[in-house]
Amino acid sequence: MTRGLQSGAAAPHARWRLVVGLALGVLAALTIVPGYAVAPRATATIAGTVVEAVTNVPLASVQACIVGTTQCATSAANGQYTLGGIAAGSRSVRLTHSGHT
Repeated sequence: MTRGLQSGAAAPHARWRLVVGLALGVLAALTIVPGYAVAPRATATIAGTVVEAVTNVPLASVQACIVGTTQCATSAANGQYTLGGIAAGSRSVRLTHSGHT
């Protein structure tokens, strides 16, 4: 006994072929496309020299911190500090020294 198909209805085996075909097509596309590599995050470096405002003498041991983070560096004897690996964007740096802010 055979069944008649209604207009626009697909036979069950035809639907399975369509589903399997689509699944294989997606799988093939995923294997052809190079890996979904995540783009490297853009990073920046902030560097500066801390000097005494009046005498312009470099200040050592000044803590330079990115506001709102735990990323900090301490200035060297020549007053220079470098903060590396900072996420790119606008940042504020807070400088603190014993007895000064």
